[in-house]
Amino acid sequence: MPSIRNAWAVCAAAALAAAPLAACGSSDSGSASGSGKDTTIRVEVGPSYWETPMRIAIAKGWFKEAGFDVKAVEYGPESSIPLVLNGQADVGVTGLGTVITHAAKGVPIKAVAGQLVEGEQRDQQLASVVARKGSGIRGVSDLAGRKVASNELKGPSAAQVVRRTNEAGGKGDAITWVAVPFPGMVEAMKRGDVDAAVSVAPFTDQLLAAGGAYISKVSRAGTPVPVYFAKKDFRQKQAAKADAFMKVLDRAYAWANENRDEALAEFAKTANIPLKAAQAQPKMKWQAAFDEKAVTGNIDDMRAAGYLKGSIGYAELVAAPPNAG
Repeated sequence: MPSIRNAWAVCAAAALAAAPLAACGSSDSGSASGSGKDTTIRVEVGPSYWETPMRIAIAKGWFKEAGFDVKAVEYGPESSIPLVLNGQADVGVTGLGTVITHAAKGVPIKAVAGQLVEGEQRDQQLASVVARKGSGIRGVSDLAGRKVASNELKGPSAAQVVRRTNEAGGKGDAITWVAVPFPGMVEAMKRGDVDAAVSVAPFTDQLLAAGGAYISKVSRAGTPVPVYFAKKDFRQKQAAKADAFMKVLDRAYAWANENRDEALAEFAKTANIPLKAAQAQPKMKWQAAFDEKAVTGNIDDMRAAGYLKGSIGYAELVAAPPNAG
């Protein structure tokens, strides 16, 4: 997911370089006492807010308590998918839309757990539509025929904006999408290159501070942002690993949801940003389990917008929970 997955990686690359994530455990071999049994879970971990619970779990030794070492694998330069397919990581991080599009093309991956989940209210959503000052845009129905910036073309966010525009009586297929990275959206608006933008926190605040106007939320409530994914047979072929990963993740999410202030402080330290900036994150909860209605809705939105090639359903996209049979 070049759009959301790397949003905070752009802001915190220096922090990662100064304090790279290390493996917990004395060896990367993955074998316990020469037994040949793979006891290391390799997880892609970055500096983002949504991955805070994973960093906490690693620091607190919760994987060790579950009987596994953990190796934190740094983000790939463009995509997590090669890291997972070639075995460098057991579990990667990417956007739901990336899993949808690749799985529909036959790439053997499945989503295994969510991270943050979009809520109903404005302050519970990561993505927003912001209009340029003086654009005349008052609502999503006005986006038809206008230039709208998006960091990821033909992704789920764009598809959901198309749906919202149609539902508001506009013509979603008449939106002109312009590829602009999140950090460049303010300048693109100032130059008049675009009339509106689909942005995410913390970049949305920058657009608003520059005179932009909030127009609409973007995502369906219940949409995971982003997701953990693995090879499609991960839970069948590595059941012990998969079970341990999910148990630790549930524990970490429970801790983070109950201790949000501490989670924000950890994020601020990791990303090397002021605590006040970290506290501006949307009030979203961490949730491992998927909302089938929301996930299916994302698939439907992408298909309706013409962004999805191939066929994919919920069961083909999402790995069954541990011990689900």
